[in-house]
Amino acid sequence: MTNPIFNRALLKIHRDNTSDKIKQHDFLLALSSHQLFEHATALRPSYNNIIDLGARSGLMTQKLIEQYPSSHIISTDMSEEMLKANPAKHQLLLDEENIPSGLTGFDLITSLLNAHWINDLPQFFKNIKKMLNPDGVLVLSLFGSPTLKNLRSLLLASEIETGSIHSPHISPFVSASDLYKILQHAGFSFIIVENDTIEVEYDNPIALMRELKNMGESNNLFTAHPIMPKKLWNKLLSIQEPFTDSFEIITLVAS
Repeated sequence: MTNPIFNRALLKIHRDNTSDKIKQHDFLLALSSHQLFEHATALRPSYNNIIDLGARSGLMTQKLIEQYPSSHIISTDMSEEMLKANPAKHQLLLDEENIPSGLTGFDLITSLLNAHWINDLPQFFKNIKKMLNPDGVLVLSLFGSPTLKNLRSLLLASEIETGSIHSPHISPFVSASDLYKILQHAGFSFIIVENDTIEVEYDNPIALMRELKNMGESNNLFTAHPIMPKKLWNKLLSIQEPFTDSFEIITLVAS
C-alpha cells in the first residue's frame, strides 16, 4: 500500500501504554468476544489449530483455551506488553499487516475488534484466506462506519468555533456492505455479516475520549495533529453535560 492512513507504529505505542489498563476498560471487547465465541462454537464442536489475531491481553484467547483445551492455540499481538498479560501458552509477536507466508493450516481464525486499524483490508482478508485450511473458518469483529459519529461532529464543530486548524480525530471505518464485497473478492464463499449498535453515555465528551485512550483506541491517523490545540481542548473541557454516542460492532463469519 503506497499511502497508508493508519500509523501502525503509533498503534503499537498506544497498545503498550494501555496494557495495564485494558482490563478495566474492556466492556466492548467483552461484549464482542461473547458474540464471536457463540458463532465459533455454533459452527463446530472442535478445531485442531486456532489463531487469535491482535489478541491484546487475551480476552478471546482465554475463552478459546477453556472451550478447546486440546487444541493448538496461538495468540498474537503487535505489543509485547499486551502479550505479557496474555494467558496463551503459544504466543507470537505479530503485526497483522505483515503475516508471514508460512503461517498457514488453521481451522479457526479469530480477531476481536482489531481489524479496523488495518490499512489494506482487501489484502488482509486475502492473507487470512491463505492462512485457513480449505474448510477453515474466520470469525472476526471490527468497528463499523457509524461509530463515534457524535464525537466526530462535535470535534469538527468545535474546531470551526474556536478557529482551530482542522485535523482528523476519528478514524474512518468500513461499512458492513463494503466489508461483504471485500470478503467476496478475497475468495470467501460462505459469508455472514452482522452489525450491532452499542449506545454509550459519559459525563462529558472528555470522559469518552479518555475511555477511548484507556481502551488503546486513541487516534492513530498519520494526518492527525500530534497535539490538540489548547483552545480546542479548553472548549471541550467547558462542556460539562452528559454526552451520548454509539459504536457499531460488525461481526463476520466467513469460510
